[in-house]
Amino acid sequence: MMSNWPKNTKNSRVNKLRQFSLSAIIMATAFASSCTAAPNVISASSPFSENPFIAVGVNPTTKVVTGYFSALLTSPGKTDECKFAFHGKMASDGKVRVTVRDAVPANIGEKNTVQNDFAVLISTKGSIGIELPVSMAPGDCDWVLESVGAPRITNSGNRYIMSVDTGPAGDWIGVITVRSKRAFFHNSPNDSTVRKAFLVAGDVAYVTEERNGWYHVKYTHGKKETAGWMKVSDTIQF
Repeated sequence: MMSNWPKNTKNSRVNKLRQFSLSAIIMATAFASSCTAAPNVISASSPFSENPFIAVGVNPTTKVVTGYFSALLTSPGKTDECKFAFHGKMASDGKVRVTVRDAVPANIGEKNTVQNDFAVLISTKGSIGIELPVSMAPGDCDWVLESVGAPRITNSGNRYIMSVDTGPAGDWIGVITVRSKRAFFHNSPNDSTVRKAFLVAGDVAYVTEERNGWYHVKYTHGKKETAGWMKVSDTIQF
């Protein structure tokens, strides 16, 4: 069937369609380039004096993510604590779903009653957040998190949302919480090289290397830093 369009009109419409398609592609490309995905979770921590405090370690080889969170509620003669260690793995979609363990020294070793849910780490530029289901909040966390409140901690439905500003990327690959009453430092990953220095239950250290049941860690207290090898069995396990 012959077209009823005049030749010039038909060519004009084809050219306009081509121009429109090209413009649409350019606009879509520009829009896509202007939309940046949320950054991946990185090894980072807030200053230890911050309340709340967070430390995260990411192993670039295994994609395992470990960390520690604490929030304190102080009143005359009393301090209520929300402290927990967390562990998970970075998924292909960039999300990090973690399980948690109570890290208050008196409660270390107790397992959470809720095992069928996950907390989620959220990374934005200059901060790391955690979405924690209320049902997973260990120990006194429900009371402490509600009391510390905004702007760092909010409650959205059945989840707490915590956001903590962090410093630049760290050089560690993990964050461990001590579970033993005394976790001794060693000069090498060997029992015979034990030193007098030790950490106690609830202390937090940064992992720089892993080797056959041992962590090489560094522990910072004020301006003093202690480094050495420590048994994995002396730390909270998942």
